[in-house]
Amino acid sequence: MSDPTQDSNYLTLIVTLIGACASILAAAVSAWMAVETRRMAAATKRSVDLEYLPILGIRDVRIVVATTNVVQIDAQRSEPTAVSAVTVAIELHNAGRVVLNYRMRSMRVTFADRTTDTQQYLSRGGTVLPASSTFFWHPMLALDPPISTFPAKGRVHCEFEYWHDPKDKHAVLCAELEYVVGGCTPGSTTTWVFIDEPTAA
Repeated sequence: MSDPTQDSNYLTLIVTLIGACASILAAAVSAWMAVETRRMAAATKRSVDLEYLPILGIRDVRIVVATTNVVQIDAQRSEPTAVSAVTVAIELHNAGRVVLNYRMRSMRVTFADRTTDTQQYLSRGGTVLPASSTFFWHPMLALDPPISTFPAKGRVHCEFEYWHDPKDKHAVLCAELEYVVGGCTPGSTTTWVFIDEPTAA
C-alpha cells in the first residue's frame, strides 16, 4: 500500500517540473520572437534605405548634326554633303524616389578624330525629379574641315556627381560610349553603344 504523503510529493515534483519546462519554453519562444522582430526591423530599414537611395543612370543619347556643302540634285531638291558640327546630349535618368542634384565633372566629345576639351558651358548641373529625366547638352563641336565620309564614329566620355542630401557623400556616375552617324542627309541613322558601362561609386 502506497504512502499518501510520498504520492503527494511525487505529484508536486511532476507539477513543478512541468511548470519549469513551460517557463523555459516560454522564455525560448520570447527570445526567438525578439530575435525575429529585430531581424524584420533591420530588413525593413534596409528596404526603406534602398527605396530612398539616390540612383542616377544614363537612359539615352541624342546626336544632332549641322550640315553644309549643299549639292543640287535637281530643280526641286538639294542635299547636304558634309557635317560641319555635331552636338551630343546625355539623358540622365533618376531611377530612385528622391530628388537628385547633379553636377558635370568632365565631359569629352570626339567625332571623326576631332575633339575639344575647352568648352564654355551655360550650366554644369541641375536637378532631376524622381522617375524623371533631363538632358545634359555638350557644347557644339565644330568640324573644320567638315566631315563628308560616312559612317563616321565618335566617342563621349562623361563623369557626373550627384546627391540628394548635401551632407551625404556625393556619388559619381562615369561612362564612355561610342556613337555612329550614318550620313548627313535627312533620315540618316545615328546609333550609340556603351564602351564602358556606366558605373556609380
